[in-house]
Amino acid sequence: MSTQTVPRNITAENAALSLISHSPHVLHQLPWSRELFFADQNQQIFDALENAMEMGRETDFVAITSDLESQGKLDSAGGAGAIAEILLTLPGPNASQAGYYFADLQKAHTARKTSSAAREALDDLERMLIEPGEFAETVAAAAQGAEQAKRVTLKDQLDQLYADLASNTPKETFGFGLPTLNRHLAGGIQRGELGVIAAATSGGKSILLCMAALVAGRARKPVAVFSLEMPAKDILRRMGANMAGVPLKGQMDKPTPQDMNKTALVITALRGMPLHIEDSLTSLSEIEREIRRLSRLKKADLVVVDYLQLVENTTDANREQAVAAIAQRLKNLATSCGIAILTASQLNEEGRLRESRAIGHHADIVLVIGDGKIHVEKFRNGPRDTFANITMRGELGRFEETTAND
Repeated sequence: MSTQTVPRNITAENAALSLISHSPHVLHQLPWSRELFFADQNQQIFDALENAMEMGRETDFVAITSDLESQGKLDSAGGAGAIAEILLTLPGPNASQAGYYFADLQKAHTARKTSSAAREALDDLERMLIEPGEFAETVAAAAQGAEQAKRVTLKDQLDQLYADLASNTPKETFGFGLPTLNRHLAGGIQRGELGVIAAATSGGKSILLCMAALVAGRARKPVAVFSLEMPAKDILRRMGANMAGVPLKGQMDKPTPQDMNKTALVITALRGMPLHIEDSLTSLSEIEREIRRLSRLKKADLVVVDYLQLVENTTDANREQAVAAIAQRLKNLATSCGIAILTASQLNEEGRLRESRAIGHHADIVLVIGDGKIHVEKFRNGPRDTFANITMRGELGRFEETTAND
């Protein structure tokens, strides 16, 4: 999509940022988000303002410039001169105007989302990936979703919170097939959340990701797997071995008749699952676009990306920033599409998330595999520092829970 045709209102963006800088409390009055801003530099300035507000720091020009400089983002945010011009767009506090600027930004954001969905759906239609009726439904759904988001207020959010608290219907979760781990995670990852599985090389990251995908698929929940490390047939082999309880062997390996019968049964079962495996995409933009497409078509309640460090992202200055941006955009996808996303990250020699601590910051759940355990290092909605004792059965594509003395 060319920038000349993208709906935006830069004047309203600058005024809104200036207003937030003067009156940061307005951030809690309306559902502001970085997606409301079109310009990359304005998104970065908004992030800095929001972060300063959350941390109880000042939000004036000096504080925001200093914050961006400490993160190495001052130049990409336009430099001190441009930031000063933006934050001083308004002469002083005027919180009463917040609703007007928010409405202007939301109008442009709604137009961008609808236009983007229409362009992507038209491309899919021209390649005959969707039916004509699906094209119209996709565009209508995008416009409707943006309009609904436009009407969200603090009252709406509190009403939703009360409804959630009063409901006796269990929340939908996506588990891992390990009872103790699922219990520690209150059932598993939920929609809108990003989960990260961390381990050393060959530590079982892909196995646990496949287990989660298989659990969801067997429950008839649409699953999309983006594999950057192994071809689709190897993922299916791993899933099949997990289901059959025996390694899937080719004719050259002389499997027994019983093994062949189990193989036939699991292949049939896999055929019936709402499972989509993509092993040809490597760039973040391609993966992001395909996730949005599958989400619109209701074909991706759970998304698995295996794994983080293999995703290509060349838009950031260094590898640490690139990996941090990947994690952030996956989290944004989970939230905006209302889906659950699981990915994996390697651990460095010190046992920490490799290349960027921001991975853990953006994730809602961080699981670390090692020393015969799956450790819940982070769980945003519950207790952390819990664990499940496990044994890895690589030939069967699974982990099995054990007792501490096994």
